[in-house]
Amino acid sequence: MPEMPDLLGAWREAADQLQRAAGAVADRTGHGAKDLLAPLARQSEIVQRMLQRQLEIEQSLMHGVVGPAQAVTQALERAPETIRAQATAFRAAAVSFEQAADLLDIQAQAVEQTIGALRIPADLARHGLGRTPDSGS
Repeated sequence: MPEMPDLLGAWREAADQLQRAAGAVADRTGHGAKDLLAPLARQSEIVQRMLQRQLEIEQSLMHGVVGPAQAVTQALERAPETIRAQATAFRAAAVSFEQAADLLDIQAQAVEQTIGALRIPADLARHGLGRTPDSGS
């Protein structure tokens, strides 16, 4: 981030130069420097406090804006890794589901074969031992 200009330092330097110039003028004209510089010094102090407070407010605002943005950025930086881990887990789950589906197909086939095997004795008992189910009674 670029450096902000040092407004407070620039103001202090300008105020010091103005005080020195006013002091030199006051000494040359014979007026008391204290009478001339006292209001200027008070005004300089007020402006310095105002600039200092403005700087504090700006810094507070920057922290209020930058802090949450940094937190979001940090969370987003971790997001791709988390999403990729979830994708890997889903791929593993897909393989497991495929295996479970294959096992269910085998169980269904076994149940069908069991039903077919149970029908033979039931058909024989129903139609008699010497007859076939197609020969009619």
